[in-house]
Amino acid sequence: MEQIFKYKYLWINLDTKKLRSQRLLQTQITTATNEEKAALKSVEELKKTIREATARGDEELRQLELNKISEHFQKLIEQAEANNLVTDELKAARDLAIKDKEQHSFSFSYYSTAHKDKINYNNDTVKARSNYNNDASITFIGNM
Repeated sequence: MEQIFKYKYLWINLDTKKLRSQRLLQTQITTATNEEKAALKSVEELKKTIREATARGDEELRQLELNKISEHFQKLIEQAEANNLVTDELKAARDLAIKDKEQHSFSFSYYSTAHKDKINYNNDTVKARSNYNNDASITFIGNM
């Protein structure tokens, strides 16, 4: 009888050690996965920052904005597909956002190159920029 209790005690201790080891292993796996996700996210953010910093000129900035819109919607579409959701509306919204951005960029680019001579650079720079931005916003409203 005593040996039965002894073996039960040993079995319980071994089972407890096994469960603790499993829990520790699962915690380590979860931690490593979270660290990997954080590292990938920081690398992606670094790539975006570098890409933004190296973009030169209106055309490159416009293309960068279009790429951002496309990437954003692509992530949403992938998530929707992973969850078996319909993506037609997302694709239509992506196309509309890109079209709006292209029109907006074209309007601003045309305005900035065709009307720079209207800004009085002899005045205070802040005042000149303020007038320029006000004129540009009026142009956007008129073009929409």
